[in-house]
Amino acid sequence: QSLALKDEYESYRGMTAQQAQFRLDEIKSHRKVLEYKKENALVNFEHEIEQVQEYRLKNDFKDAPPNTQKTIQSGIAERKAIMIEDEQRQKAEKQKALMQLKDAEQTTQYTDLNDDDYEGVY
Repeated sequence: QSLALKDEYESYRGMTAQQAQFRLDEIKSHRKVLEYKKENALVNFEHEIEQVQEYRLKNDFKDAPPNTQKTIQSGIAERKAIMIEDEQRQKAEKQKALMQLKDAEQTTQYTDLNDDDYEGVY
């Protein structure tokens, strides 16, 4: 018995249900194979890109002189000491300014007293 299909399923016109099912199964298996090939092609492409980059890096630096430096740069300890000294100086200046501010607040607190506050003292 033939199937009555919509226009969008024209490729299945005149097929029996078993034939249409077989055709659908074929399409699904081909789709899986194509997806597998696509994934493999992507992996191969990424691998080829990595190889090209490695080859390019080797060729770009093949004439570069070798690194003969065996130890760290000299003077690092001195620069570090200078930086630490500068940080300590900045902290000390901040602390000094803070203490001067506190002293100024305390002196204004004592000078704001009126003579009326000492009425019974003299």
